[in-house]
Amino acid sequence: MPCMCGDFKRTGQLCGDCIKGYSAPVYTYHPQCVNCTEHTNNWAKYMAISLIPQTLFCVGVLMVRFRATSPHISGFILYSQLITPPPVLRSVATISYNYKHDSFSSDSLGIKTANALFTFHSIWNMDFFRLNYEPFCLDSHTSTLQILALDYITAVYPLLLIVLVSALVKYQYWKPCVVIRRPFQKCFKWFIHQRNIQASLVGAFATFLLLSYIKFLSVSFTLLFPAMILTTEGGIHTPTYLYYASTTEYLGKQHLPYALLAIASLIIFTLLPILLLCIYPCRSFHRCLNRYNF
Repeated sequence: MPCMCGDFKRTGQLCGDCIKGYSAPVYTYHPQCVNCTEHTNNWAKYMAISLIPQTLFCVGVLMVRFRATSPHISGFILYSQLITPPPVLRSVATISYNYKHDSFSSDSLGIKTANALFTFHSIWNMDFFRLNYEPFCLDSHTSTLQILALDYITAVYPLLLIVLVSALVKYQYWKPCVVIRRPFQKCFKWFIHQRNIQASLVGAFATFLLLSYIKFLSVSFTLLFPAMILTTEGGIHTPTYLYYASTTEYLGKQHLPYALLAIASLIIFTLLPILLLCIYPCRSFHRCLNRYNF
C-alpha cells in the first residue's frame, strides 16, 4: 500500500511494518519509520532523553515540596492529563509531520503553538518533550512491541528514584549509601537538614504514584488495544490484530508475553491502588494494620 503508507516509510497491513532498512522510532509519537542501519545502537541516547528530564523533575519536586494531590493543583493536572493522552499526541504528531512535509505549511505558527501547548501539558502524563525530538531508532532489531513496552521504564523510574532517595535518607550512615551520595554531598546535606523531610518524601511519592498511575494505564492500554479489521463483505476479519502493531496477531505467540505484562501492570499499579483507597477508611482494615504494626 505505497500510496497510503509510503510517506511514513511503512508497509503491510494497516501500515504496521516499516520498509526494509527502516525501523519504528523510539520515545516519540511521530508515525514515520526512520532509517536504521545494521550496527545502529541508540540506547544511551534513549536513556538520556527519557530519564534525565524525569530525574530533574523529581529533584525539583523534592526541593520545592510539590504535591500533585494538593487541591490547588490537582484539577489542573487532571485537565492536562485528559487533553494529552497518547492517542491525542499521536494525532498531533501526525498532523505536525504532514505540515512539516508540506512546503506551503512548514512554518505554520498554529502548529508550532499547538506543539508547545501539548508539550507543556503532556509533562503531567510523564511525556517530556516527546513531540519535539527528531525521531530516531533504537537499533535495527527492535520490534514495535518492544518499543511500546519500553514506556514502562518511564512509568516506574520516578517511583524507584523516590524509593532510592528514601533509602539514602533512612540509612544515611550506611557505607554503601555514603558512597552513592558522595558526588551529591552538598545537595544531600541541604536536603537532609530540611524540616519535615519525611513529609517531603511522602508528598513526592504520592505525586509520582499519581502521575505514574496514568502512565501505567496508558502503556497497558496501548499493548492491549485490538484492531477490528472489516472484510469487503462488512464482516470482522479474523484473527484479530493489535491496533498499534497491526501485523501482530492479538494474543498470538509474539503478543502474549506483552499482554501478560500489561495485565500484571494494570493489576499491580492501577487496580490495587484503587482497591486500597476504597478499603482504607474501613475500621476492619485499620485493625488489621494495627495488628501487624503497619
